[in-house]
Amino acid sequence: TRRYMGRLFGLAPEDVPVEWSPDTFGHAATVPTYLVQGGIRFVYMHRPGAHGPHGASTPRAFWWVGPDGSRVLVRNDMALGYNGVIGPQMVPRSLVAFARESGLKFSLFVYGVGDHGGGPTRRDLASLLDMAQWPIYPTLVFGTARQFFERLEAEGGRLPVLEGELNFEFTGCYTTQALIKTANRFAEKR
Repeated sequence: TRRYMGRLFGLAPEDVPVEWSPDTFGHAATVPTYLVQGGIRFVYMHRPGAHGPHGASTPRAFWWVGPDGSRVLVRNDMALGYNGVIGPQMVPRSLVAFARESGLKFSLFVYGVGDHGGGPTRRDLASLLDMAQWPIYPTLVFGTARQFFERLEAEGGRLPVLEGELNFEFTGCYTTQALIKTANRFAEKR
């Protein structure tokens, strides 16, 4: 992929440090290893699973470490999702919740129409520009995922560290489970 992107767009691996995996089910423990080998430092995901590898709730931001020690910084957006609408409700739902858990005073809010945080609407753009002028309100700015992750990396030194497979469960969606696939093949053959 990196060679193709270099040939097609002239991009070096460090030009694209963010892996965008909003709707991926099942993340093997080795994913951080091959992402780091490809120049990826940051991962946005929406489905890391409700429970981390050791049963605790999956944090909204964490370092994910592969078996070889490779690590990537992850933003887990499972609580909100990726088709947000910009409005006053986003502050308590996104910023306040993220700040309570991480101790950081900023957050990433993925908005837009379409699958996986598609294009912004005129309403979203106008709403943010308007709310950015409110005198007693958090500072709101347009930015990129890369800008968010670079700040998270700089200020998030106390974020939790997870090791192992992510999203080995998701209620109602077990297509990545070998037992279910085996049962499906058995039923198909019958």
